[in-house]
Amino acid sequence: MKKHRVIFMGTPDFALPCLEALAADPEYEVVLVMSQPDRQSGRGLRVQAPPVKKLAESLGLKMFQPESLLEAEIQEEVLSYQPDFIITAAYGLLLPQEIIQGAKIAAFNLHASLLPKYRGSAPIQRAIFAGEKKTGITSMFMIDELDGGDILLQERIEIGEYEDYGSVYARLKELAARVMLQTMEAFIQGKIRPQAQDEKMVTYAPHIERTDQEIDFNHRAEELKDQIRGLSPMPGAIVHLEGKLLKIWQVRVIDENAKKGIPGEIIKADQDGLHVACAQGVLALEKVQPAGKRAMDYDVFLRGNPIALGTLLTNKLKEN
Repeated sequence: MKKHRVIFMGTPDFALPCLEALAADPEYEVVLVMSQPDRQSGRGLRVQAPPVKKLAESLGLKMFQPESLLEAEIQEEVLSYQPDFIITAAYGLLLPQEIIQGAKIAAFNLHASLLPKYRGSAPIQRAIFAGEKKTGITSMFMIDELDGGDILLQERIEIGEYEDYGSVYARLKELAARVMLQTMEAFIQGKIRPQAQDEKMVTYAPHIERTDQEIDFNHRAEELKDQIRGLSPMPGAIVHLEGKLLKIWQVRVIDENAKKGIPGEIIKADQDGLHVACAQGVLALEKVQPAGKRAMDYDVFLRGNPIALGTLLTNKLKEN
C-alpha cells in the first residue's frame, strides 16, 4: 500500500505527540519536518534546538528550519516533497497560500481551543483565565487569517475547578494527536464536512504579558483563582510582599462571598493557613515562591518568613 506523504510543521513540545503518532503510523510517511530556527533560551542564553527538531532528528527524519516562508525558493523547496498532507501544530508561522495549495489532499492546523473562541497564541491560558469549564482541540483549514479557517473536527475535554495550565496543556497535546489522525482518516474516506466559523462568536487569546501575571486583589477570589491556575506552572502569578516579589502557584477559594478586610490584606498567617482578603471572598495561598528561592508550601514559607496580620500583598504595577 502506498503511504500518504506528510509534511509536519511544529516547534514546541505541544507538537511532539502529533509527530510521534505520524511517525508510528504505517499509513503515513513523514517526508519533511519543519520547525522554527534554533533560538537562544534559558539563563545562559544558549542556542537551543526546538523540541520538534530534537524528536525529528532522533527519528531520522528530514528537518527544515527557514526563518520565513515568503521567499519563492523556500516555497519551492517545501513543495518539492510533494505532500499529500501539510499539518501544523504550534508552528509559529503563517503559511502562504502557495504552500497551503500545494497539499494534494489537505493542509490543516491543530489549535488548542474550541474555535471560534480563543484564536491566537495563548488559548489554553486565556480559557482558564475566563473560568471556562470546557476546552478542546480544533482541526481547521489554514487561510490567511489567523485561526480563521473552516472547522474540520473538534474534540472537547472538561477543565477541573482547580486544574492548572500545565495539566490542561498536557492533556490537550495528547488529544491533538488523536484529532489529527481522525481528521486525516476522514479526508481519506471522503467524510470531511467543513463548517465555517461563526464570526459573531470569535474571541481572541493574545500572548501572555507581564501585566497578566500581576495579581490585583481588587477582584473576586474566584477570578483570581482562575488567573493563578492559568499561570501555573509557568510563568507564574506575581504579588509583592513588603517590597519583595512573591510568586503564587496554588490557591484555594475560601468564603467565596465573604468581605473580610481590605483587598490584599493578610487576615490569617499561621500553620493552619495563609489567607488573603479579596474584593469578594478569601484566597488561601497554598504554594508560593519567594524571589530567588524554590516553590514551597505556605507553612514552610511562614516558618522562615513570619507575616503580621494586616500586611498587604500589593499589585506593584497598579501602584506605579
